Amino acid sequence: MTDLRIVRAEGVAMGDAAKAKAPAEADAAVRVQTAEAANERRAAVAA
Repeated sequence: MTDLRIVRAEGVAMGDAAKAKAPAEADAAVRVQTAEAANERRAAVAA
């Protein structure tokens, strides 16, 4: 692996409201990070 990205579900110990919201926010962060392949820009330059 050459490109690692970490997404955290923060606030899970901050009460029920934050605990319920954390997975949705983490999911959104994952979708932003994976919208394009990690090496997509480098592959385009190499082509």
